[in-house]
Amino acid sequence: MDFRWLCYAVMVSRTGSISMAAKALFTSQPNVSHALKRLEEELGFPLFLRTPNGVTPTEEGRRFLADVGPIVARFTEVENFYAEGASQSRRITVSAIDSDVFSHAFLRAFAPKDSERPAEDLREISFYETDMEHVLQDVKLGRSAAGLVYFPQVVARNMARLLEYEKLHYTRIGTECAYLLTREDNPFLPPEPDPTFSWLRQCVLVDYDKLFHDKMAFQLMELPWIQEHQFSRVFHLSDRATKYFVLEYLAAGISLSCYLPPATLRRYHLTQIPCPPVGKIEFGCLTREEDSTPWFLPPLLEEIRTILSGESVAPYHTE
Repeated sequence: MDFRWLCYAVMVSRTGSISMAAKALFTSQPNVSHALKRLEEELGFPLFLRTPNGVTPTEEGRRFLADVGPIVARFTEVENFYAEGASQSRRITVSAIDSDVFSHAFLRAFAPKDSERPAEDLREISFYETDMEHVLQDVKLGRSAAGLVYFPQVVARNMARLLEYEKLHYTRIGTECAYLLTREDNPFLPPEPDPTFSWLRQCVLVDYDKLFHDKMAFQLMELPWIQEHQFSRVFHLSDRATKYFVLEYLAAGISLSCYLPPATLRRYHLTQIPCPPVGKIEFGCLTREEDSTPWFLPPLLEEIRTILSGESVAPYHTE
């Protein structure tokens, strides 16, 4: 029995598709199909039922995959750890929804001064900033060992159902208030906090088209609280860097945001205002259910918690 056949079978089970498994494995669909056929012949029973929508494990296949899945996962971990014969080299692969909290925590955890961590300790560091759908797929297919996400708590139940369906393990990191992000010298910013937020009607809303993509198509514009406020204009954009640039440029620009570290606020001359009506934003981490905890995850999550809880935001004020 070729171990490669087992790897192919496990990936087909995860993706529910021979073609998707082939893409994840960087091989051709005929190669995967041939490997499955050889494996089924050797086992003496079919592993999958072929349907127009993909494949599903047979009862015997489900039992077999439950046995070999942890073996394949553990082998992959050992292979990655000892790749290229360097016993002390380690790899970090993380996918994350665009967030300064995640990027700052990642740098603080794994990019200290050379004197603090020998260069040979880490061979490869991969940090992918993307959207919710791709974070889910990266973790599910093993392209990333962990995924960092955030979402409004109003969609927490939908999120839980999605993760259960995808067979992903979720670790809650913490929660933070949602914030309004604007220039420090916004002419409509009241001298004292205004619980009605009536001044927003004079501002320009700057935001992404979607907070989540495809499977979690939750638009900030759909929040009831946002719909109650008629902004003078709405400025749609596609990425975080452009959002900060536009907010720095527009004196009356305003945007909903999760917590931003002070360094980001200073760089773009912005201030963030707690916005309780929107509710809490939850931060969490995704891993595959069958995988053990990646070695780098505890220090990374600790840095995120430090940023969320240790760098509190002082109430804004104007001169």
